[in-house]
Amino acid sequence: MDATTLNSKSRIHDEKVDDSLVPTPIPALIALLLNKEQAKGTQLTEAEVLEIRDNAVCIMLPRSEMLAIEESRG
Repeated sequence: MDATTLNSKSRIHDEKVDDSLVPTPIPALIALLLNKEQAKGTQLTEAEVLEIRDNAVCIMLPRSEMLAIEESRG
């Protein structure tokens, strides 16, 4: 684990984040959206974005872990 990851986790825990479980898309939702848009060749409609979001594979993670993953993804 690098220093950035450690600093992120320390900061997240210092902020006393609610650790309830939250759905976390795997792979990241942005990656799914970009892939579908590139395959389509044009911008996605709002309905398409919502369908992709609603059907994305997710895992349930504590909020602090989800925030750390999102931060590491950039």
